[in-house]
Amino acid sequence: MKKFMDKDFLLSTDTAKWLYHEVAEGLPVIDYHCHINPMCPR
Repeated sequence: MKKFMDKDFLLSTDTAKWLYHEVAEGLPVIDYHCHINPMCPR
């Protein structure tokens, strides 16, 4: 039986799995809704 929340949770197609694991997984999460000025150096 497949685990409920495995590494592909919510990734239902091969394309979605490829895009996430090969492209997006290593990128930082940027949340502009937190009201931090995106031009402010960190």
